[in-house]
Amino acid sequence: MGCDTRDPDMFYQPRHDPYEASTFFADGQSARPLVRGTIARPKSKLGGALYYKEAEGGFVEPSDGTGAGGVEAGGFPKEFAPPTGVQERLAWMDRGQERYNIYCSPCHGMNGQGDGMIVQRGLSRPPSFILLPQDKVENPQRYAREEFLQTAPHQHYYNVITNGYGAMYSYAARVPPEDRWKIVAYIRALQLSQNAQAGDVADLGRAGLAGGGTAR
Repeated sequence: MGCDTRDPDMFYQPRHDPYEASTFFADGQSARPLVRGTIARPKSKLGGALYYKEAEGGFVEPSDGTGAGGVEAGGFPKEFAPPTGVQERLAWMDRGQERYNIYCSPCHGMNGQGDGMIVQRGLSRPPSFILLPQDKVENPQRYAREEFLQTAPHQHYYNVITNGYGAMYSYAARVPPEDRWKIVAYIRALQLSQNAQAGDVADLGRAGLAGGGTAR
């Protein structure tokens, strides 16, 4: 961005598109074979059988015929399965918040409202995870997306982190499957925090709220 015909060397870069022919190499292909000795990413790093189905040639995320995938089809599950213990759940959520702050907040903002630092520097603003009334007037298309995100299945968020969506690129190489689910859980917590009622809080938490303490 910021480059145009006044700087043609930047605007028209000497590069090749995927699968484009090349006259530079003897075989006429711009795509080059892997360097001898290259080691493939271990299958275990993809999440194993819990998220993927092994097929000839590698691991895939198959569909169940509806595009939804799911464990029954050998693909990644539709729901995450957090641990049952209270302390384990807190650790699970802490990890999700930490990963969200590192990988997601630069665009989506610390509070999930799409006002991250790079957005403040002029790049595309993503839809908010929280319904923003001003978007209903100023940007109905973004508001419609925000409405969808309130009820989108957990699997949708996982899929977007894995494969990217729109201007967002894939984070599959940066965020392992387990952490993706933890990020999804934290996003859900951000959404719930905007509309939570006292009745949504466990008994112990309500007691803390009534006493002016901090419930988690």
